[in-house]
Amino acid sequence: MATSDRKSGIAGKFQVSVFKQASRAKEKVLQKLGKADETKDEVFDAHAIAFNTQNAASVRLQREFKEYWNCVRTMKQSSIGLRQALKDHHELEWSGCDQLAMNFDQLNTISKEYNDKLGAHVYSILSRYNSLFPEVKKKIEKRGRKLVDYDGARHVLQALHREKKVDASKFVKAEELLEEAKSNYEQLNNELLNELPALYESRVPFYASTFHSFASADFSYLSDSAVVMKDIRDIYDELHKETESCSYYATNSKDLEIKGSVGDSVSSWSGTDGHHSVDNGTSSELPGNIGDISNSVDDTTERDCVVITTDKPQDVETVFDDTVAMETTTGRDEKEVSHELPPANSDSPQTTDDKDVSDVLWVTVATHDYAAVVGDDELSFHEGDIINVITHNKPETLDEGWQMGYQQSDPTKRGVFPENYTQRQ
Repeated sequence: MATSDRKSGIAGKFQVSVFKQASRAKEKVLQKLGKADETKDEVFDAHAIAFNTQNAASVRLQREFKEYWNCVRTMKQSSIGLRQALKDHHELEWSGCDQLAMNFDQLNTISKEYNDKLGAHVYSILSRYNSLFPEVKKKIEKRGRKLVDYDGARHVLQALHREKKVDASKFVKAEELLEEAKSNYEQLNNELLNELPALYESRVPFYASTFHSFASADFSYLSDSAVVMKDIRDIYDELHKETESCSYYATNSKDLEIKGSVGDSVSSWSGTDGHHSVDNGTSSELPGNIGDISNSVDDTTERDCVVITTDKPQDVETVFDDTVAMETTTGRDEKEVSHELPPANSDSPQTTDDKDVSDVLWVTVATHDYAAVVGDDELSFHEGDIINVITHNKPETLDEGWQMGYQQSDPTKRGVFPENYTQRQ
C-alpha cells in the first residue's frame, strides 16, 4: 500500500512538472510572437549583466592562473634536474664545490615554497570564490522560470475576464494561482536584488587580496632566488678566473698518470723550451731523453699549460701515438718526421684552398655574439657575421645542435659553434 502511494506521488509530481514546462514553453512562444506582454525589471537586468561579466572574468582568471601554475610546477621539476646535472659535473677539486651544492639545494627549497604559495594562497582562493557563481546562476535561472509562471498566470486571469460566461470557481482558482506565482517570483527577485550587488562589490577586496598574495609570492621567490644566484655566479666567476690562471692544469706526471716516452710526447706537443716543434713544414731532430715531465711543464709559459680535460681526448691520443711512432722510427729524413707531427688543432686547419668553396654545406648568419669557452676547437663570432658550414672530419664527435664552419671574413680559423646562435640563409 505504501509503495503504491509513493508511486502515485511520484507520478503526480511528474505530471505537474510536465504541465509547468509546457505552460512555460507556450508562454515564451506567445511573448516572442508579441501576443503576450512580458514583465520587465531593468534594475535586475543590469545586475544580471554585471554578474555574467564578473563570472566570465573570474573563470578566465582562474583558467589562466592554473595554466601558469602548471608551468611553474613543470619548471620546478626541470630546474631540479638541471641543477643536479650541474652539480654532478662540478668536480670535487674545483673551487666552491660544496657551496654550489648548498646553493642548488636552497634554490630547490625556494622553488618548492613558491609553488606551494601559489597553490594555497592564490589558486585555492580563486577556486572557492568561483564556486559562488554556479549557485547564484541557478538562482537567476529559477527566478526566470518563476517570472514566466507569473506572466502565464496573469494572462490566464486576463483571458477569463474577457470571456462573457465563466464559472466563478475558475476565477477564484486563477486568482489563487496568480498570487502564488507572484509570491514565488517576488521572493526570489528580492533575494537576488540583494545578493547580486553584494557579490559584484565583493570583487574589489577579493581581487586586491588575491593579487597581493600573488605579487608577494612572486617577489619573495625572485628576490630570494636572486641572492642565491649571485652566490652561484660568484662561484663560477672564481672558477673561470682560476682556469685562466692555469690553476687546473697538469703540474707533474702523476696528474697525467703517464710516464716515460709519453711524457716526452706531451713535452714535444706542448712546444716548451728545450724541445723542437714544427716550423714551416720542417722539424729539428728530437732529443733521445727528456727528463721528468714535471720539469718540462714547470718551464712552460701560461699559454703552454697542458689542460686536463675530456674535451679533446682523441687529439691527445693521436699526438701520443704519432710521437711514439716518430721516436721508434730511425733513418727517416726530417721531412718525413715533420709530416707525422699533427697540427696544433686538427679540427682547425690554418690553410685553405679552392676546393673549400665546394665543401660548404650552407651559409648562416650569426644572430648573437658567441665567444669560445672550451678551447681552440670552437669558433667565436659576432652578430651579423657570415659563417660557412662545412663537414666535420669526425662527425661522430660532434654534439647535437653544433656545426663545423668558418667565417667568410677569416677562412683560416675554423671550429665548431652552436647552431641556435645562427640563422640559415
